[in-house]
Amino acid sequence: MYDSYLGTGSGVYRMSGSELQSLGLAEHRVSAIHAWREDGNDVVLAGTYGEGLFRSGDGGMTWEPVEAGLTAPAFRTIVPDPLDPGALLAGTQPAPPFPSHDGGRARPGRQNTAPPPPGD
Repeated sequence: MYDSYLGTGSGVYRMSGSELQSLGLAEHRVSAIHAWREDGNDVVLAGTYGEGLFRSGDGGMTWEPVEAGLTAPAFRTIVPDPLDPGALLAGTQPAPPFPSHDGGRARPGRQNTAPPPPGD
């Protein structure tokens, strides 16, 4: 069975079976979330709406802010990059998508690898 990670207006939660567990960031409105297994641990990225990005390498037990290279504080989505296996894209506002090639540990500057939105 897989665990589901939920971003809410009052932090991050994990649904495991029928149990819902609070994982912190309760003071943040988490608007984007992405989780995966790495070296036997659950890694979770939680993007907030206006307060930046947080990363947990231990399934949400502890959180670290990710600030390197970020110029937009509002996150809309965090997804695998379909054109670059192993990379992630974070959809931000008001900036273009930010790519990450290191599991969200740091963000390169404004190196936008995604195609421009329609109409641009």
